[in-house]
Amino acid sequence: MKTIINKFKFCTLILLVAFSCTEIGDDPAFNTSASERSSEAVTEIKATLTEPTEGWIFEYYPHDLQIYGGYNYILSFDDNNMVDVYSERQADFSIPETSSYDILSIGGPVLTFDTYNSVMHEFSTPSAAEYQAKGGDYEFILSHTDVEDVLNARGTVSDNNLKLIKLTESPQSYLTKVKEIVDYLDGAIYALTIDGEKVQVPAVNRNLTFPGSGTEEDIMIAFIYTPTGVKLYNSITVDGNEITEFTLDKDNNQLVSIDGSTILDILSPPLNVNQDWKIDIFGADDVSDAVYNTFVDVYNANGATWGETLSNIISFGNTRAGTGIEMFSIATISTGSGYSAGYNTEFPLLISEPSLLSIVRTTPGTNWQWYGHLDPMIAVIVDNQPYELEGTPAEDPTVVKLTSTTDSDVWFTIRR
Repeated sequence: MKTIINKFKFCTLILLVAFSCTEIGDDPAFNTSASERSSEAVTEIKATLTEPTEGWIFEYYPHDLQIYGGYNYILSFDDNNMVDVYSERQADFSIPETSSYDILSIGGPVLTFDTYNSVMHEFSTPSAAEYQAKGGDYEFILSHTDVEDVLNARGTVSDNNLKLIKLTESPQSYLTKVKEIVDYLDGAIYALTIDGEKVQVPAVNRNLTFPGSGTEEDIMIAFIYTPTGVKLYNSITVDGNEITEFTLDKDNNQLVSIDGSTILDILSPPLNVNQDWKIDIFGADDVSDAVYNTFVDVYNANGATWGETLSNIISFGNTRAGTGIEMFSIATISTGSGYSAGYNTEFPLLISEPSLLSIVRTTPGTNWQWYGHLDPMIAVIVDNQPYELEGTPAEDPTVVKLTSTTDSDVWFTIRR
């Protein structure tokens, strides 16, 4: 028995010596070492990145759950490890921001933007409020795909599967087309017809929520705008049809899937709530007695609770704290300093009555735990929805009167 063990130890030692004489990662099937192959892969991917004259479209999704949707970047690499970065989020995307890049060999070619670039690092730069930033990446594992002129880029932080697509026109031309689609669809609400019935497909933060089939849960999927419409982060199946991308049909005001199987009607909400609207309670003839009297009650309650003066201006729609209704409690009259308090709401489209504005509560907003005594003001607005609208031209209103369809004594004017 002892002899067998000693022989086993001897054979193991021979194997270890033989292994130590071979570079880790070497494979007899290859004529070069692993390190040489890694170096060749880096050289080859760099040649691929620097080859296009106009650069690459980078379809970028920050955060591992893609909660911010996707954004178009244009990346133009040169041989000196410098890159020009353009983004649809730039106020002026005719001028790129230039910084350095590198390609590392870490189990494969890894593209890293290794010096700060405010455009490229927007979603990955932490702040006091967001110590993990917005879950964005600045390093990406690159690999080829089966499609010519398309590279895979997997985020090392988010693990999102992204795409680099060879650009065949100028960055400015491409991003201008994208912006035209964004502007056309801004604030749009979508409806999908299933079994003859229209069902709303909410669009929030570049995420669409499609209804599930039967007992299946709804499907939320991030999307990115393209020069011709929108593209989904992943293919999904809706009502038995697999869909990935939609083309905008302006003539019929629809988004149509590439194969034509799925059509989203583009509906315009009665009011663009993504604007800075205000209600002036003390404005001449701007509110009904029912709204005014409710405000007086919460004004007095606020004074009794905190000894603060409640501002007569109420934010409505796209407030500083979120989408909803926000009030301001003035602690010091001389300086005008104080505290905002609000309640978040949504404004879902009423498919059966698209001309009416619907308002529903969602969650308490900033400082609401301290200002719950203001709730009657939220209630008089939300509980009397939906509202009929009248005011300046609908294409770009600045003054709109909202009258409750459930209680005509409740009405108020919003201005921006």
